[in-house]
Amino acid sequence: MRKQNPTNNFNGPVRTADESDAGEIRDLYRNAFASDAGRLGYRPSPMDTDYGILFKQNFVLVLGAPGDIVGAAVTSPRNGYLYVEAFAVAPGYQRRGLGAGLMAGVEHLASELCLPEIRLHTAPLLSEAIRFYLACGFREVDRTGHGAMSRVLFSRSFPTLLDRVLEGADPTIRTKLR
Repeated sequence: MRKQNPTNNFNGPVRTADESDAGEIRDLYRNAFASDAGRLGYRPSPMDTDYGILFKQNFVLVLGAPGDIVGAAVTSPRNGYLYVEAFAVAPGYQRRGLGAGLMAGVEHLASELCLPEIRLHTAPLLSEAIRFYLACGFREVDRTGHGAMSRVLFSRSFPTLLDRVLEGADPTIRTKLR
């Protein structure tokens, strides 16, 4: 994994990860969530997930080339939306627009899957995550649980690729294709 150096400039691509990236993704999440574990009083689940099996049920996007991953998003298609299971940018690369770029990749994936909504959650104590999601256009839709199990739920809707293609089509055709 790339040494976390805040002075490094990074302008890598968002790409679909594969199983060979699993160890690097695990290390990224462990590093990114380490400070959160202290504040929350428990280890966030992305720190202990078996990333080797995730690729069978999820779409995993990463920011960077193999050996140079600085961000990752684990997503899973659900009934009518794309759920973000885990999202992180390496600590030394945060607050530089990389998270917004990775989230744009998540939106692109949702659009390609014709899913018009992205949903995710975070802990209420992670105020910087809440500010980030709001800045990315998400809206808070609910707060659930109590204590360590508290969650803030977010949603963001947008036109899918199909919506954009059909935008100029005859209304009768649009209705038949939906």
